[in-house]
Amino acid sequence: MSLDNFCSLFTIGAAATYCEPAYGGRDLSPVITSPLGGLTRRKYKHWTLEPKGVKSVFSYQNLALTVARGCLINISPVMDGWFREVIEQERRAEERNQPAPELPPLPDLGAAKTAAYNGVIRDLNVQILRRWLEEECFAGLGARAAWKLLKDVKESAVRKARRGLPFLELSSRVFTTALRANALGYVAEAAVSQVVLLFRCWRARQRGAPKEAELSWLGRQTVLNLAGVSLRCVGSCALIGACANAEPRICVAAGIVVGDLVIGTGLVLLLAPWADR
Repeated sequence: MSLDNFCSLFTIGAAATYCEPAYGGRDLSPVITSPLGGLTRRKYKHWTLEPKGVKSVFSYQNLALTVARGCLINISPVMDGWFREVIEQERRAEERNQPAPELPPLPDLGAAKTAAYNGVIRDLNVQILRRWLEEECFAGLGARAAWKLLKDVKESAVRKARRGLPFLELSSRVFTTALRANALGYVAEAAVSQVVLLFRCWRARQRGAPKEAELSWLGRQTVLNLAGVSLRCVGSCALIGACANAEPRICVAAGIVVGDLVIGTGLVLLLAPWADR
C-alpha cells in the first residue's frame, strides 16, 4: 500500500474506497488534497465504460433475436387465428362423433411478412442509432456522465436493494437510474419513427395519396409518436423502480415488457383512430 493510500485511511472521507487505478482509459478522476501535510490522493470510482458499439448490432445472436421478435409480433397473430379455427373445427367434429376435418387453407401471410420485414429493418436502425449515440456520449462527455447513460440498470438495482432503502426511496432511485440508462434507446426510437413518418408523407406527396400527404396527418402522427415514446419510457422506468422492491434481478425485464406492452398497446388503442383519420 502506498503512503497516500495509507494516509487516506485516517483522513476525512475514509469511508470511501480508495484504490490504485484499475481502468486503463481516460483519467477523469478528481484530484483531492489531503488535509495532512498537503499529501495528494485520487478518488477512484471504477466506471465500466464499455459501449457495445455499432458492430454489436450485427452479431448473430442479436440478428436472430431481432428477426424472431419481428416475426412474433407480426406473423404470430395471423397464425394464431388459423390455429384457433383448426381447434374449433376439431372440437365440433369430436362433439358430433365425426372424423377430424381437413385442415383449412393457410392464411395469406404476404402483408404480415412485409410488416415483419419492415419491423426488423426499423429495429435494426433503432439499435444502430442507439449504439452510435452511446459511442458519441462516451467520446464527448465526461466519464461520470457517460457512465450514468451506459449504466447496467439491473446491477445498480441489486446494489441499491442491498442497502435496505424504504420503498419510495428505492423506487425513486432506481427509476432515475433506469430513466437515464434507457434515455438513448427511446430517443433513437423516436428519431427513427419520425424519419419513417416524414418518408411516408414525402412518398404520399410523390404518389398523390391524399391522406398521408396532408401536414395535419403528419402532425397527428408526430404527436402520437412523441407521446407514445415518452409515456412508455416513463411508465416502464416507473415499473422498474417499483419491481426493484420485490425482485431487483428481474425488475428490468418485467418493467420494460409490461410497460411497453400495457402502455404501448393502450396508447395505440386510444390515439390511433384519432391519428389515422
